[in-house]
Amino acid sequence: MKPLRLWVLALAVLLSACDLFTPTSPLSETCYTNPQPTRSAQLALGRAERAAYVPGRLLVSYGQNGETTRLTGQQRALTGTDLKAAARTVRERFDLQTLDTLGTDGVTELVRAPAGTDVETLAAQLRRDPRVRYAEPDYYLYPLATPGASSTVPNDPDYGEQWHLRDFGLPAAWALETGKANIVLAVLDSGIDVTHEDLEGRSYPGCDVYSGDNDPSPGSASQVAANQRHGTHVAGIALASGDNGKGVAGVAYTGVKLLPVKVFDDAGNDPQATATSAVARAMRWAAGMSVEGMNRNPHKAHIINLSLGARVSTPDGTIQALNDAVRDVRDEGVLVIAAAGNEWVPGTIYAPASAPGVLAVGSVN
Repeated sequence: MKPLRLWVLALAVLLSACDLFTPTSPLSETCYTNPQPTRSAQLALGRAERAAYVPGRLLVSYGQNGETTRLTGQQRALTGTDLKAAARTVRERFDLQTLDTLGTDGVTELVRAPAGTDVETLAAQLRRDPRVRYAEPDYYLYPLATPGASSTVPNDPDYGEQWHLRDFGLPAAWALETGKANIVLAVLDSGIDVTHEDLEGRSYPGCDVYSGDNDPSPGSASQVAANQRHGTHVAGIALASGDNGKGVAGVAYTGVKLLPVKVFDDAGNDPQATATSAVARAMRWAAGMSVEGMNRNPHKAHIINLSLGARVSTPDGTIQALNDAVRDVRDEGVLVIAAAGNEWVPGTIYAPASAPGVLAVGSVN
């Protein structure tokens, strides 16, 4: 097995936790030319305690007779206008307000339902319309907890407490590869402290997709709650600098670059939550794709880690908007790794780990 492949396999085990059109977003080291507090306020989650999805919001994708809306060349020229007209007709019929667009096809939208409408009932009505490919609530997603041959081990003082690295056979893998500088790992989470002594100098400029700004940090030290440390924890498991006489060692403890992407708010509420729509946007941005309202990421991720998710009651246990996002970034050559979840039930896998094409990873005892 080639060294890089072995490293990727090791990373996949440990992290339990082709855009078809010409890109329109400019490449930039900042994801937002102008931060978007107004947009952020409009998309505020307004979370109700223990709710499964954002009140009053749906994700709707339009497509004739339920067929896929990913179109190319002549197909797009023939049917693109029809799809937009269909979307407009459906919005008018059900009194939907467009809040945002997702994906690259231009016909998947985040919409607000009329006041007082039952979201699940409306989604079912929309799915019966032949012009609607899918309609589903904007599900909440939550951070998922992480566990605290010849071989090579780093000299980090706390390495002895990292029992999981030995359980997964990392010393043998490290004898072949400890990480290459041309690999970019995007961690979509609660924010990352890139000034941490084991992460400093290892990251590219990131993005806060939740708040619509360019600061992917967890927040100021005075207000950071335990939930906001989740992202730094996950990033450290993946690539904390090793063999440097400090702290711990990550799986890829040399070389690999971190792309920090914040998809949760600054409040650190318990439980903390984000939305399907925010994660889908963040995935496409991390993959270097064109996303409406954002500059294009010049440091395209090779791997996206999602130590977040939720158990959903859909028939196949997936969220279609996340399935689409996974499909899009895989078309860009990105490996998607997601935590299977914290459910102690055989066969239960959280979304987005349940999406086709995701490498779903569980923990050990």
